[in-house]
Amino acid sequence: MTNSVENILEPVQGQSTPAHFLLFLALMIAATPFALDAYLPALPVMAKDFAVDIVAMNNTISTFLMGNALGVVIAGPISDCKGRKPVGIAGLALFLVSSFVMVFATDVIQIQVLRFMQAIGSGMCTVICMPSIRDVYDVRETGSKLAIVMMIMGLAPLLAPVLGAVLLQINWQAIFITLGCYGVLLIVWYALGIRETRPGPTRKISTGKVIEQYLAVFNHRIDGRRVAIRYALSMSLMSGVLLTFLTNASFAYIQYFGVSEAVFPVFFGFSPIAMIAANYLSMHLIRRFDPQRIYRLANLAQLLLMTLLTLVVATGADSLLTVVPLIVCGVAMVGLINPAGSMLYMSHFRELSGSATSIITTGMYVLGAGFGWISGVLHDGTLLAMAVTMLSATLLANLVAWLTPDISLEHAQMHRP
Repeated sequence: MTNSVENILEPVQGQSTPAHFLLFLALMIAATPFALDAYLPALPVMAKDFAVDIVAMNNTISTFLMGNALGVVIAGPISDCKGRKPVGIAGLALFLVSSFVMVFATDVIQIQVLRFMQAIGSGMCTVICMPSIRDVYDVRETGSKLAIVMMIMGLAPLLAPVLGAVLLQINWQAIFITLGCYGVLLIVWYALGIRETRPGPTRKISTGKVIEQYLAVFNHRIDGRRVAIRYALSMSLMSGVLLTFLTNASFAYIQYFGVSEAVFPVFFGFSPIAMIAANYLSMHLIRRFDPQRIYRLANLAQLLLMTLLTLVVATGADSLLTVVPLIVCGVAMVGLINPAGSMLYMSHFRELSGSATSIITTGMYVLGAGFGWISGVLHDGTLLAMAVTMLSATLLANLVAWLTPDISLEHAQMHRP
């Protein structure tokens, strides 16, 4: 098989999986960044309409993130027992209904509740995508397939604020009508064009069963060692680099370096564009080289970049010319780390891939947001808190990554629960 994109997109199960399968999964995952970012330009207008300050509207972002995390935690184990498709369709139904009802909201409390429900739906959609890839493709294909999905999905953070600003010219309600229509498109596509991917019969689900599945993932061992959960921990720590940057991006570019609000999206956009490029590179590298080697070297490269960033800031040599390339390249490493790390992690699971995805996704939310919060607590009006926090996150991620035993994909599959 050649390394062309056309052949990489070819499913290993032949005609049973449509050619648009990966595109569909990318658009499913993109529901979260679209819903989160598209309404950001409307926050001041909505605050005025509801007669509240901007802080009250900004709180709906935290509400959305909490709802998304809850959807991930709930839906992963359920999809292992009942299938990916019922969970995905239920999540999309909740997402689109909440989006349409939000058009009629008359106060910020209603927005809070509906955004929470919308986020639960998008979280349910997000968590089934990685297990769906694992269901369909051979373990050696999962990394490149995930890279394709993340490469397409990476466009969402770039396009969503622009789309929101355009729709805001009509009114803020147009944003949620569009999100609702997006949900309708996906639910029809899923119902009519995508088959169930989970193999085997369905199983009964209960609270005890959910806990049992989570414990099975946490306690999974190979030769007496917890290997899989170390990948989850390392990638969760690494997410602190990305979320710390997102937390501080506005301050760093607009307030510290004096970039105008009109030009800010350009500087901000460099990082997601670099991540898309890294995902594209990962799509090819992961098919030719040992994923463990890619994973460790990409982590090491990120550590070196964040070390340089911290030194530049600490010595007072920080400028757009010195800081932006280091941040962009450091964030881009996520596009190399995630596909390889996810491939290595998911090789340990098949029937429990939904529960495994819930654990790693929740870990990324919790630890990533935690590092972002720490950078805020340490903020001193310079970029030092951001740089040190990003360095700490990647340093810890590297320690875990390099201490993780090198287990072959074949050996991992032989011992999966």
